[in-house]
Amino acid sequence: VVVDGEHGAVDAGVEECLQDLGGGGAGAATGIIGDIGEAERRLRRIAPALLVVMLATAVIGFAILTPVRLQELAASILFAPVANFWFMTQSVYMGPTAADTPLIHLWSLAVEEQFYLLFPLVLWGTSRMGRRWQLGILAGIAAISIGLSTILAQWDANQAFFRSDTRAWELLLGAVCAVAPAPRLLRSISQDSGKPITT
Repeated sequence: VVVDGEHGAVDAGVEECLQDLGGGGAGAATGIIGDIGEAERRLRRIAPALLVVMLATAVIGFAILTPVRLQELAASILFAPVANFWFMTQSVYMGPTAADTPLIHLWSLAVEEQFYLLFPLVLWGTSRMGRRWQLGILAGIAAISIGLSTILAQWDANQAFFRSDTRAWELLLGAVCAVAPAPRLLRSISQDSGKPITT
């Protein structure tokens, strides 16, 4: 089980990627195809509710927003796949303009989807190196992301908040937990229960 650091929710997407790509070779190619299918399933699950929210917001916004705010709302809908970068250039999260930006929370969904587009490529590139190398690379990328977030926060907190590279470590921590060998206690529990530990 992998924990999504941003939302505190249990997310199996990273674990499924690891299971698909962990074998390398043909398994890695199969994993890429499987991840495309997983992305399609996620899109089918999220898209209907997202479209309803955006449509309802647009209708209500047309009725109550000023022309300037309405233009900003239209732009946030148009740039939804990269909403985090759009809002990074437009407002400060929880700042005075955030209250007038009804779809500002799309930034979080955009970060997650950007991660799941790039993450399978990282796994594919490291799938033949063995678990130790893969773990080291993932941990290294996570460390760079934390460092970048920490440094950038001193200079531009808005960028540190919205950018996907400064948020990647939160999801990568779950990937590191999935790649790392299961602790002895978990192995013992697995043996007693007869269910394998998948990490």
